[in-house]
Amino acid sequence: MKRKIVLAIGGSDTCGGAGIQADIKALASIGVHGATAITAVTDQTTKTVYGMKRLALDFIESQINHVLSDLQPAAIKTGMLYDTATVRLVGEKIRASGIPAVADPVMVATVGKELFKNEYQ
Repeated sequence: MKRKIVLAIGGSDTCGGAGIQADIKALASIGVHGATAITAVTDQTTKTVYGMKRLALDFIESQINHVLSDLQPAAIKTGMLYDTATVRLVGEKIRASGIPAVADPVMVATVGKELFKNEYQ
Protein backbone atom coordinates (compact mmCIF):
# COMPACT_ATOMS: atom_id res chain seq x y z
CA MET A 1 0.00 0.00 0.00
CA LYS A 2 1.32 3.43 -0.98
CA ARG A 3 1.89 5.83 1.92
CA LYS A 4 -0.44 8.86 1.90
CA ILE A 5 1.09 12.30 1.48
CA VAL A 6 -0.19 15.60 2.89
CA LEU A 7 1.22 18.98 1.88
CA ALA A 8 1.46 21.23 4.94
CA ILE A 9 1.74 24.93 4.08
CA GLY A 10 2.71 27.23 6.92
CA GLY A 11 5.33 28.83 9.11
CA SER A 12 8.41 27.35 10.71
CA ASP A 13 8.67 27.43 14.53
CA THR A 14 12.28 27.50 15.78
CA CYS A 15 11.30 25.63 18.95
CA GLY A 16 9.59 22.84 17.01
CA GLY A 17 6.45 22.89 19.13
CA ALA A 18 4.16 24.39 16.52
CA GLY A 19 4.05 25.23 12.84
CA ILE A 20 5.37 22.99 10.12
CA GLN A 21 7.48 21.03 12.62
CA ALA A 22 4.38 20.07 14.61
CA ASP A 23 2.50 19.24 11.40
CA ILE A 24 5.23 16.81 10.33
CA LYS A 25 5.19 15.12 13.75
CA ALA A 26 1.39 14.84 13.81
CA LEU A 27 1.24 13.42 10.30
CA ALA A 28 4.03 10.92 10.99
CA SER A 29 2.20 9.73 14.11
CA ILE A 30 -0.68 8.53 11.91
CA GLY A 31 1.56 7.05 9.21
CA VAL A 32 1.25 9.94 6.75
CA HIS A 33 4.22 11.53 4.97
CA GLY A 34 4.30 15.31 5.50
CA ALA A 35 5.64 17.37 2.61
CA THR A 36 6.00 21.10 3.26
CA ALA A 37 5.90 24.57 1.77
CA ILE A 38 7.25 27.16 4.20
CA THR A 39 5.52 30.57 4.17
CA ALA A 40 7.40 32.30 6.99
CA VAL A 41 10.11 31.72 9.54
CA THR A 42 10.04 32.78 13.16
CA ASP A 43 12.73 33.63 15.67
CA GLN A 44 11.19 32.54 18.95
CA THR A 45 11.57 30.77 22.23
CA THR A 46 8.90 29.11 24.34
CA LYS A 47 8.36 32.50 26.02
CA THR A 48 8.79 35.17 23.33
CA VAL A 49 8.53 35.74 19.59
CA TYR A 50 11.49 37.95 18.64
CA GLY A 51 10.71 38.25 14.98
CA MET A 52 9.29 36.69 11.86
CA LYS A 53 9.78 37.04 8.14
CA ARG A 54 7.62 35.95 5.24
CA LEU A 55 9.37 34.20 2.40
CA ALA A 56 9.01 35.74 -1.06
CA LEU A 57 5.68 34.91 -2.71
CA ASP A 58 7.36 33.49 -5.81
CA PHE A 59 9.41 31.16 -3.60
CA ILE A 60 6.30 30.02 -1.69
CA GLU A 61 4.54 29.38 -5.00
CA SER A 62 7.54 27.45 -6.33
CA GLN A 63 7.59 25.16 -3.27
CA ILE A 64 3.86 24.44 -3.65
CA ASN A 65 4.14 23.80 -7.40
CA HIS A 66 7.04 21.39 -7.01
CA VAL A 67 5.44 19.37 -4.21
CA LEU A 68 2.14 19.16 -6.11
CA SER A 69 3.79 18.02 -9.34
CA ASP A 70 6.30 15.62 -7.79
CA LEU A 71 4.46 14.03 -4.87
CA GLN A 72 0.75 14.40 -5.77
CA PRO A 73 -0.46 14.84 -2.17
CA ALA A 74 -3.85 13.45 -1.19
CA ALA A 75 -4.64 16.51 0.95
CA ILE A 76 -3.39 19.97 1.86
CA LYS A 77 -3.25 21.54 5.35
CA THR A 78 -2.58 25.22 5.93
CA GLY A 79 -1.30 26.93 9.05
CA MET A 80 0.38 30.32 9.46
CA LEU A 81 0.06 32.18 6.18
CA TYR A 82 1.45 35.50 7.54
CA ASP A 83 -0.50 38.04 5.45
CA THR A 84 -3.35 38.52 2.99
CA ALA A 85 -1.05 38.26 -0.05
CA THR A 86 0.02 34.78 1.08
CA VAL A 87 -3.59 33.80 1.85
CA ARG A 88 -4.59 34.80 -1.69
CA LEU A 89 -1.71 32.91 -3.28
CA VAL A 90 -2.24 29.74 -1.26
CA GLY A 91 -6.01 29.89 -1.81
CA GLU A 92 -5.52 30.15 -5.57
CA LYS A 93 -3.09 27.21 -5.59
CA ILE A 94 -5.45 25.03 -3.52
CA ARG A 95 -8.46 25.94 -5.67
CA ALA A 96 -6.56 25.20 -8.89
CA SER A 97 -5.26 21.87 -7.56
CA GLY A 98 -8.70 20.48 -6.71
CA ILE A 99 -7.11 18.70 -3.73
CA PRO A 100 -9.12 18.56 -0.47
CA ALA A 101 -7.78 21.05 2.06
CA VAL A 102 -8.05 21.84 5.75
CA ALA A 103 -7.40 25.37 7.01
CA ASP A 104 -5.93 25.78 10.49
CA PRO A 105 -5.58 29.57 10.58
CA VAL A 106 -2.76 30.54 12.90
CA MET A 107 -3.15 34.19 13.89
CA VAL A 108 -1.50 34.37 17.33
CA ALA A 109 1.44 32.48 18.86
CA THR A 110 0.97 30.55 22.10
CA VAL A 111 2.87 33.35 23.88
CA GLY A 112 0.35 35.93 22.62
CA LYS A 113 2.29 37.52 19.74
CA GLU A 114 0.21 38.31 16.65
CA LEU A 115 1.41 36.26 13.68
CA PHE A 116 -0.80 37.68 10.93
CA LYS A 117 -0.02 40.98 9.20
CA ASN A 118 -3.46 42.39 8.35
CA GLU A 119 -3.41 45.58 6.32
CA TYR A 120 -7.13 46.04 7.07
CA GLN A 121 -6.68 46.60 10.83
